[in-house]
Amino acid sequence: ARSDEPVFINPTSDWGFHRIFASPANSHLLRYLLNTLIDDKNILTVTLRDPNHTYLTVNEGKSEFDIYCTCDDGTNIIVEMQKNNEGNFQDRAFAYTAMAVMDQAQTHWDYRIDKIYFIGITNFNLFKDSDKYFTRIMLSDIDENCKPIYDKYLQIFIELPKFVAEDSDLIDERDALIYILKNLRAMDRLPEWIQKHKDIKMICDSARFGSLSETEKEDYIMTEEKERNWIRCVKYSREEGREEGRKEGLIQVALNLKNLDTPLDIISK
Repeated sequence: ARSDEPVFINPTSDWGFHRIFASPANSHLLRYLLNTLIDDKNILTVTLRDPNHTYLTVNEGKSEFDIYCTCDDGTNIIVEMQKNNEGNFQDRAFAYTAMAVMDQAQTHWDYRIDKIYFIGITNFNLFKDSDKYFTRIMLSDIDENCKPIYDKYLQIFIELPKFVAEDSDLIDERDALIYILKNLRAMDRLPEWIQKHKDIKMICDSARFGSLSETEKEDYIMTEEKERNWIRCVKYSREEGREEGRKEGLIQVALNLKNLDTPLDIISK
């Protein structure tokens, strides 16, 4: 291996997250991820669904979930790994869930809705007024001490920057999983404690750069470079926008993103 090659791919990048958790061959890792993050679940089987969605707008918009799956008890789960803060992630979480509801209208529509869970993992701070890194949201009765009143809709948000635990602070399987999601890319070897966590070790082994084919390595490196260029363009546009005015800055960043083959729906946001 070249000295500049990573030991592990980044599990929080789009490419890395899909490689580890959205591959049919790794359904056991997806099942582990879901069972670890959702308290009331004992998922035995999980089936990946088509993540692509077309919704009705003037220009026929399109969305693609990172992971869209159905569990053995009929629960539909959407998982989104979000690296960059585009300012409307909570709105998107609700919109994606609405799309999943309408999926059911195509198969059974007597207003009986299967459970829908949304899991959002962010590389930025989503809730500015809270230090919690793990947040669960459910419909509740405000006047009854927020007593849950509807258990078919659950949102879970994990904010990785707020998770600051060291190896010695990990108290349960969930902490260990989140630690690996946040820190694996920067590791050059696995710590000893991972040997006690069989499933987490399988996640790490699946993320080894050396296990990729040459084509996969090229795809990963190219994707990472595009993401870095995207971040540089956004940073540049913000700096230039302060000097040239908001309108001119936004036009420039749109052109830069278009040159990087960024999807038009991302540019418009």
